[in-house]
Amino acid sequence: MDFTSMLVTIVGMAGIGLILLNGSKRAHRLRNSDPLREVQQSHVARAASPQGLLQKMELRIHEYGREVEARIENRLTALDRLIVEADQEISRLEALLVETRMEWPPERPLTPAEQQRCFALLEAGFSVTQTARYLHTTPAAVQAALDEWQGPQQRAA
Repeated sequence: MDFTSMLVTIVGMAGIGLILLNGSKRAHRLRNSDPLREVQQSHVARAASPQGLLQKMELRIHEYGREVEARIENRLTALDRLIVEADQEISRLEALLVETRMEWPPERPLTPAEQQRCFALLEAGFSVTQTARYLHTTPAAVQAALDEWQGPQQRAA
């Protein structure tokens, strides 16, 4: 064996030794490393950085925006329901207005039975107009019967 072959063999062995040493260091490093801890540390480091804080703030803003949007949606839904109810009430009042604008039947004197019903309705709290509608007569006829009924009572008092 000459000197060159021996030198090449030694250099080759040294190279193989370095490769094996490097591989064992890497294997040792991998065995000692904790990937979960490293990930947690990187998350903590990122969260503490200005970009991490900015991302947190952006998330808060988006969450707040969604919450406000949900509140507005709830209020709009409630307002829509109120509008529907108001429209129904308007329709009912318009129908009542049309009914009250209808012409009254011709004026006629009340029969004694109608007078009794008239007095009972008035004592129950019905208005003159409501009583007239119920008896199918005019408010003037009901008022005349009321005046006629109250006249003797006031004289007796």
